[in-house]
This record gives sequence, structure tokens and C-alpha cells, in this order.
Amino acid sequence: MHAALALIFSAALKTKIDTDVQSALQNAGAPGATIAIVEDGAVVYARGFGDRDVTGPLPADVATHYEIGSITKQFTAAAILQLKEAGKIDLDAPLARYLPNAPHARSITIRELLTHTSGLPDYIDGPDVEALASSPATYDQLIARVSDKPLQFKPGTGWAYSSTNYLLLGRVVEVVSAESWESYVRAHLFAAAGLTETATIAQEPQLPDMARGYAGDNGKPVASAPLAESWAGPAGGIVSTVGDLAKWGSALASGRIISAADYQLMITPAQLPGGTDTEYGFGMDVDTFAGQPRIWHNGNTFGFDASDQLFPDRHVRIVVLTNSEHGNSDLIAASIYDDLFPTYSASGTTADALYLQAIKAMSGLRQPPFLTYRFEGTGDGLSIGLVVRDDNLWLNMHGGSERSRWQIEHRAFDYTSSVVNAADGKTYLTHRSFFDPTWYGAYRALHEGMLNSQDPAPPRVASPAPAASPDLALKTIAITSVMGTNVYSVTDRGPAACPNGAPGRALKLDSRDHDWHHQLDGVIVDAASHRFCMMRFGISEALGFHGIVEEDYADVNGYWIETGGLIDGTMRAFGIATHHGIWRFTFDDIAFPATLSL
Repeated sequence: MHAALALIFSAALKTKIDTDVQSALQNAGAPGATIAIVEDGAVVYARGFGDRDVTGPLPADVATHYEIGSITKQFTAAAILQLKEAGKIDLDAPLARYLPNAPHARSITIRELLTHTSGLPDYIDGPDVEALASSPATYDQLIARVSDKPLQFKPGTGWAYSSTNYLLLGRVVEVVSAESWESYVRAHLFAAAGLTETATIAQEPQLPDMARGYAGDNGKPVASAPLAESWAGPAGGIVSTVGDLAKWGSALASGRIISAADYQLMITPAQLPGGTDTEYGFGMDVDTFAGQPRIWHNGNTFGFDASDQLFPDRHVRIVVLTNSEHGNSDLIAASIYDDLFPTYSASGTTADALYLQAIKAMSGLRQPPFLTYRFEGTGDGLSIGLVVRDDNLWLNMHGGSERSRWQIEHRAFDYTSSVVNAADGKTYLTHRSFFDPTWYGAYRALHEGMLNSQDPAPPRVASPAPAASPDLALKTIAITSVMGTNVYSVTDRGPAACPNGAPGRALKLDSRDHDWHHQLDGVIVDAASHRFCMMRFGISEALGFHGIVEEDYADVNGYWIETGGLIDGTMRAFGIATHHGIWRFTFDDIAFPATLSL
């Protein structure tokens, strides 16, 4: 029998949660948010923070409506499964059975659309989306954006998140049911789950307590452009409240919407050839967090950021809805989880205390909005370069002793980089920063796995774009429990010098649950700033490589920035070691311009 949170929800715990949420919103520059903590289907704590509309100002409350973005995908997946249960859809049938004119329809199955293993490119990718998506578009216009593009990989052999999959699934719902997607979800999902406060984007003007979406990142909030429902639809077009999302989660798991067997399909990750776990089911992310199973999804639209996370073994769901596209909803949910389930005491060991002090120091770091730098790598038996493969930009690790160099411009607030390969002068514009010296780069590696789960965007020739507003200034990166002492056992290894020679202290870290995502192996904490000046990751059989990555940090013009490091390990082929090597890298000529044109 698990403990009932409602019985232990002390005033001190509520204060801690409120303080942490307010701090995260302030760091993100988000005007408002609403959270709900749900135990066994019952909301045990809910509260609004800040403003749903700053022009009033109008406060956010528990009834405030928000766009939920890609959380919508689980609704569309449930619709497909309902029609499957009615005998109208075969999950393993080719898409061509239902949409014969869809791109690559004969090569892709319904199941591969549900699990993002189709290889289809994303129709919402591209620099023109924000300008276009405020105006209505037909299904044919949207699908035409990808109809002449090749697949990213052979269906079923890879995983790449693409909203095109759910655009097509929504169309399948319409063809099979003879209803519009909007009509179908209202009648067969919203009504069945008792959702009285859930609608679609087109209905926003009629909704009471509707939040207004905002852009901006730690700057003055600027109202976002409206998003036409047709651009989001079955991939991201639903509007809801924390209370209704709690109802939906309970109804979906209870058998009221789909059968128990089909719910298990939704929450079972797809497997790739060779047994690789995609960590994605049908419209659901399925992974572990702080050693606990987690079933979840987030969503992001123009001006909104949302996260809905279920921890089944804890019987707890955390819902966070914000009215900022940089709302940090996932980080807020992680902070709430840490508050609910702390696994260390304030009087922990010296090593724990020092480590937690460093985490606190790192969580207060502010990131530069723009930076430029030269990245150089020198191989000694191991070399790494950039290659184009399957229409994507990839890192290529190989034997050798060559030197490589890239000139990079990086927008930290939206993770966009211009990468110039000095060897051939080719320029790429990508949303995957391969060599990111900011703390956010390290955070992504810790949260998502070193050299894993960071899907590259198709390479593009960089072309000038309107400069971003200087108001999009600084971002503070919060730290989730993926770095906490509930994830790592910490051992004090004594005094040690930082890479720049400053005094520090070395700590050894071991993953408590041996999760491959938790690859932080050791750190050195700078004695003066209490920040990590060195971080070491372990890589086990990633990209045919086994070894370590070291990242060195120091103060650069007031920012805590990576200055260099190394990769040391062994290349493997078919499990057999082929050769060992070291690749050392440096970040030079780091500058922080007022703006960039990417």
C-alpha cells in the first residue's frame, strides 16, 4: 500500500512546491502557469501562478485553459485504437489501405506512424512555419510540405519524432469514421472521459479563463502570434485544463476509452531491430526518471508549454501548463517530483552535501543568448567529423590522427546553430548543436544521454534571417533529479585541481540503478565558485564506442562556459575492439555578440 499524498501534504511541502514553481517561472520569463498533483486519479493539490493574461493583469487559476500541444497525440492514438477495436483499422496494414495518395503510403504501417518509426520528415520543420501557421491551411497543403521528401530511414528501423505521423493518423480517423477529427475526439473521447473543459484551438475565443500565449525568454513577455488549428490538429490542436487532463489520464487507463490491452500497447515502447528501445509507445513517452517508471508527454505551441507526467509505481501524475513557449514545464514537473519524493536528507554525507551545493550553484547559471566560437578537434588514433547521411547531419567517429575545425554561431535560447566546416567551407543550419559549450549542452547530455536521443535536423545552407530581439536575453537552466543524489551515489575523492589549475575537489558518481541515461561518472567542484569545473561521462557501446568524455569549464567573460575536453576510448565492431584513441578538443575565440542572423 502506497502512502496517500493527501495525508502528508504539509504546509511546508506546499510552500516548497509553490516557491520552486514560482522560481522556475521567473527563470523562464513565463507569465503564468497552472499545476496539478494527482494521486490515484484524484487531484490532491492544484494552483495557478502568475497571470494568464498580462494586459489585465488576469491571474491564472486552476480553471485556466491552455494549449497542450503534442499531448494531443495520445488523444489521436486513442482514436485510432478505438477504431481498431471496432474492426475498422489494422495497425499493421500499410497506410495505403486508408490513404492511398499519402507520401510513402505503401511502405509505412499505421503502427509505425503511431510510434514515430515511419521515417517521415516533419511538416512543421522549416523557417517559414511561424509566418505561415497563423493562417489556415488544408490537409493537402500541409502534407505537400513533405510529399516530395525522402524517408529519413527505412520504416521500422529507426526513430524520429515527426508530427507528420499524427497529421496522417488524424486523416485516417476521418476517412475511417466519416467524421472530422475534431468531431470524432469531441464525441468519442472528450465526452466519454467526462471532459467538460477541453476543446480545440478553434474554440479558444469562446472559452472562459483562456490563457494568452507569450513568447520571449527572460525578457518582457510578447504576445505570440495565433496558431491556426489546421496547422496543429491531430498532432497538437487540443486546449484543456489541469483538471480535465487528470480526468483524461484516469479514464484512459481505466478501460473507459480503450481496452486494457490496447492501453498497454500505448504505454509499451516500440522496439527497433536488434532490441533497441525507442522509449516511445503510441502517443506516449515511456522511460524512467529518478529510477522510477514514467509515462508522459510534453507539448509546445506558439506561446504555450505543457507537460503531463505519470509515475505509475508512485500512483502520481504531475500536470504543468504554462502560457510561455519557454515555460520550462518539464523542469517544473521534475522540481515538483523532487519536492514530493526527496531521497536525501539535508544532513547527508559530506560528498552529498558538496555535490548538492554544486548542483544549486549550477542551477543558477545564466546562459548567453548568442555566442560564437571556433571548435577544434585533434585526433590521436581517434577522429570525429561531421558527415551528411540520409539527409541528416551526423557525427562520424573513426580511426585516425587528423585535425578538424568548425566555426559555429549558436542561439542558446532556441538551440539553433550555424556550423561551418573549415575543411570544405560548407555551412549548415541545424537545431542540433553538436558542440555546445553552454551549461544547457551539458544538461541535455545528462538528461537525455551522452551522444544519444538528440535527433539532428536536416542540414540546410545557412541563410540570413531577421535578427532575434535582444529581449530574448538570458536563460537559467534548472537542474532536475536526473542529477540528484537519488540518482547517483557520491563518493569524496579528495582535493583536485580544476583543468585551469584552480583548486577544487573531486567526486566520484555511480548510477544507483545503472541506467544508461545516467552516465555522469565524476566531477571536480571549483573551490571558489562551487561550480563543476570538470565533468566526466561514461559511454558504453554508443556509436560502436566504449570510453569516457571529459568536459572542462571555466569563467569566460562572466559566463560559465566549456573551454575544452577530450574523448578517450575504444572503437568496436561487432563487439570486437578495433583500436584505441584519444580526441582532444578546444573552444577558442568565444564571443557573445548582441545578436545573430541565423
